Amino acid sequence: MKSIHHLSATLSAFLLAGALGAQTPTPPYTPNQVKARLDALCKAAAEQSLEDVAGLLGDCRADDRFAPDARFAFDLIDQGLGAIFRNATLTVPKAPADLTPEQIAQAHFAAARIFVAARKYPIAQFFAAIQQKEVPRYVCEGLDAAPIGVYGWKHAALVRDPARRESRFEVYNQKAAALLINDVNTVRETATAQPAETCGVSFFAVADPRGLHCYIESRDDRVDEVLAGLQNGGMFEMYLQPGAGRVYHQWMVNVQPKKVDVVDWMSPNRHFRSLRNYLTCDVAPIPEGFGIALTIPWAALYDVLPADGDEWAFGVIPWTRSGGFTWGSGQVHELNRFGRLQFKGLGAQMPAIRRQIVLHAWGKYKREAGDIKTFWSDEQRGDRAFDAAVLQPFVAQLEALGAEVKADMDSATVDKLFREAVPSWNEFALAVAERRETYLRQKLLAGE
Repeated sequence: MKSIHHLSATLSAFLLAGALGAQTPTPPYTPNQVKARLDALCKAAAEQSLEDVAGLLGDCRADDRFAPDARFAFDLIDQGLGAIFRNATLTVPKAPADLTPEQIAQAHFAAARIFVAARKYPIAQFFAAIQQKEVPRYVCEGLDAAPIGVYGWKHAALVRDPARRESRFEVYNQKAAALLINDVNTVRETATAQPAETCGVSFFAVADPRGLHCYIESRDDRVDEVLAGLQNGGMFEMYLQPGAGRVYHQWMVNVQPKKVDVVDWMSPNRHFRSLRNYLTCDVAPIPEGFGIALTIPWAALYDVLPADGDEWAFGVIPWTRSGGFTWGSGQVHELNRFGRLQFKGLGAQMPAIRRQIVLHAWGKYKREAGDIKTFWSDEQRGDRAFDAAVLQPFVAQLEALGAEVKADMDSATVDKLFREAVPSWNEFALAVAERRETYLRQKLLAGE
């Protein structure tokens, strides 16, 4: 009897333990397990198997072992699939209240990655460009003439206006900063310094007929040591995207020794001109530390001129002895989280801007066209048939338009030359290359 009672007690205990075990919550997936599921979705997308992506996604959304941040990523992916399969309008579902901005950003990145793999680039761009929080905006006003150089800015009335001084910098993400050592393109010597509470950097931005101007003031109590090379004067990493979807520009300004490095993310073409050929920079000591005056001529941006109300992404990341900071909290290359330049009053300056662009484009043509014309007319190196049939008529047309360039051009002439001549004057080498390609293709098709 004792053994039966013992067996019954043992069985009861076993059944009770099983019942309790059935009620024990299943542990959530680890980060590696979540990554594996997202990788599987990405692989299916890369194989153009969107039905498989939808099937795998359904399994993931039905599995309660995923944490809220992963489930939010799945919701975003589902929205993208809805736009493909159901022609639904892309929207962003509300993120769970307990997610951090970083988790929300990572969910957007995960969704964008799926649609990049699927080659559905507009959808990927939609998710990648969504702002996770309101970014700061700076009203970039159009002026008749902006200050020139550091000391011109320092003594300008607008610098004494506190409403125009932008100083809303935030501490750079420390985890992200620790990874910047892996970026072989740029050395950021103070990226891992423990940041101070305040940045000590502020800036101003205006536009005038000559270009887009930015003046930066960086507080520094060791100016003499910086100038002597005994202290690091810091570096300013800057970004400009001239309109949504445009290729962005990146450059770095080192205080001492003064040096500007331009990083190009596109090969030269009709719609991208490297700022290394245009950007001007002045760095000088001021009573509070250092001033930096930058100008980007409109000649570099003549085909993307902003209208009043337009917004351009603008990033300023000071790497100083006090640590790394950023305007708008964006990390390097994170355009959707940088601040915005909001243009105001530029419409009144547009006739003068176009006039400056016409003058500079005609000057650029006159400086560069000679060598190109000489090359194609050369008996040994060139192609005299191409020169006579194509290049000379094209040159005659451009130079006839150039004869209309005068110091006292009226607005109608400026507008005509801006439309008809500036693109070819500015990009003469590319225009000739395009005509050369057409010429050779026609000869090939004609069997010549």
